[in-house]
Amino acid sequence: MPICGKEASRWFKIQVAVQSDVQIGFTNAFIQASAAVWTGNELTNLEAVVGHRQIRYDIPNSVYPSYEFRAQAGVTYLLQVVNLRERCDTIDGRLGEFELRVKANAVTIQLRDPQLLSDGTFSFDLSGAVNRNCQIQGSADFTSWSTITNILPTTDPEKTTVTPGLANRFFRVQAN
Repeated sequence: MPICGKEASRWFKIQVAVQSDVQIGFTNAFIQASAAVWTGNELTNLEAVVGHRQIRYDIPNSVYPSYEFRAQAGVTYLLQVVNLRERCDTIDGRLGEFELRVKANAVTIQLRDPQLLSDGTFSFDLSGAVNRNCQIQGSADFTSWSTITNILPTTDPEKTTVTPGLANRFFRVQAN
């Protein structure tokens, strides 16, 4: 996918179904360019997620450092690649070509920093579950699980406290 002309740019949309760690990589770049990741729906209200970093064309068949960020489910991210050269000719006669690779790994939900408090409640930090419907479940034997509560975390990590009941000694999180 070539880009030709100084400050010419190409835009790509990225969207994930669940909260994910996204890696964007460039390989075989025959271009001197800069790339950045943005959110927003118009050029007048873009917010940088990953600022501009340079992609160099002078090392054929090389892999460039990846851009990494945590993507929220349903949010559209915009990848901008901007050509920095006046001319369109590059090594091997290729015209501003590059290969783009995007990898998204769903964030693992983790129950961290568990504490049984003196009032009998169970407190923990729920990580990797923003905007995902979660069931906090308890068990006395790791075989039979019952739902203690349902939550929809809005922060990461989300500080959570539940009243486990006398029989529940083990806990887990199920998410949709």
